[in-house]
Amino acid sequence: MIPMQWRAQFPATASPLTLLMRLALLTRLTPLLLTGCTTTHPPTDTPFTLSLDVSPTVNPDGLGRPAPILVGIYDLKSTAAFTASGFAPLQDHAKASLGDDLVAFDQLILRPGEQRTIERSIERSGDARTRSLGIVAGYRELNRHVWRVAIALPVTDESSVLSFWPFEAQRRVVRVQVKLDDSGIVVRTLNRNP
Repeated sequence: MIPMQWRAQFPATASPLTLLMRLALLTRLTPLLLTGCTTTHPPTDTPFTLSLDVSPTVNPDGLGRPAPILVGIYDLKSTAAFTASGFAPLQDHAKASLGDDLVAFDQLILRPGEQRTIERSIERSGDARTRSLGIVAGYRELNRHVWRVAIALPVTDESSVLSFWPFEAQRRVVRVQVKLDDSGIVVRTLNRNP
């Protein structure tokens, strides 16, 4: 028996079939309504590939023999302090020289003729947003070589506007190829591949 106060809320005209149809409609609409409450956040970092190609005759000594070269890689928010700093402060005291403009810093020694590929992610959001990449090479005679290069990285356009849950925004790889040769640092390519 249905209590009297419930009969006013649920009239007897609603057949079991109508109630089942309403329940089925509600069951089908609920997932659609819930997806509207979720968002797909773009990734906070960008995959990055840096290819370093060292000339076989790089950094010759007094007898013309090639020698290893020290390379510094800088993730930068801004290039102002980087382009104003000298070689020794950048290589020996990067954090003190660049201050808040420095996001990350790596050093490596490369042999003549060596090719090395570095794959990592660069921070592209918030306070630690990397906008440029700095490369410094420790040539024997700095005044005869291009020993410092700042590379503006492409702006990422990854957003959740055209993405729908549960798909993640597509992440694109930033690729930079750098040649260290007898004239100094040369950026060969800078592109984004889908």
